[in-house]
Amino acid sequence: MDQVKIGQFIKAVRKERNLTQREVAEKLFISEKTVSKWETGNGLPEVSLMKPLCDMLGISLNELFSGERLDEKQYYKKAEQNIMTVGAKNKEAEDLLISEYMEKCILRNFVANSEDIGLLQKFYCPNMPIKAIEKMIGDWNSLDYQGKYFEMFAIVQAKKVVGTLSLYEHSKSVVSVGIELFSGCCGKGYGTIAMNNALDICKEKGYKIVYQQVRTDNIASIKLHNKVGFETDNYIYKNQKGQDVYLFLKALD
Repeated sequence: MDQVKIGQFIKAVRKERNLTQREVAEKLFISEKTVSKWETGNGLPEVSLMKPLCDMLGISLNELFSGERLDEKQYYKKAEQNIMTVGAKNKEAEDLLISEYMEKCILRNFVANSEDIGLLQKFYCPNMPIKAIEKMIGDWNSLDYQGKYFEMFAIVQAKKVVGTLSLYEHSKSVVSVGIELFSGCCGKGYGTIAMNNALDICKEKGYKIVYQQVRTDNIASIKLHNKVGFETDNYIYKNQKGQDVYLFLKALD
């Protein structure tokens, strides 16, 4: 664990958020001198201050201990390293890292390996041959369906794939997000986290509106869309399969 690197990272992120050392100190009810001590690598925040500091700076605990920003691919590897390193010195900090690690939910593309193929065969397409699943994953990773952007993600929570999430382009401004959680994985908040991650991706890709058709009898999906800020006129439409659906829309700021 590199205290100097961590201190430099705290300083850089603080400046990115246009915060002074005094403002950080006041929000955490500590002295400005203490913040300066962190940033010069002469000490680390007390465990009780780590989570509030990370929330203020918009970083994860794992990023704090790594002293750098982490993308989704780096997160788990760094988390495991940090848990081992920090755990040898501070049990309370280790517990914080483990808690964040277990709650972390990310999106990643499927890979044509035995693990992902087995998951898909078990939960998503039980009657599909392995070769066909391999081809399906390849098609997903081409990011194209009939000339429009399409991407399929695995929803991963603490290294376990708990469902799928798809993005499908309707036009240059409009996209849909489809979420399906595997059996036994519903009602644990994974859908909300995955949907918020997906909305961030849609925004980064330049889409302006997310458009959804939700079956009127899918109570869980209706609750999810309401929770993350979608709007509906509550009028009942028919989808292509003749099912009753509500239309949900969300503008991406």
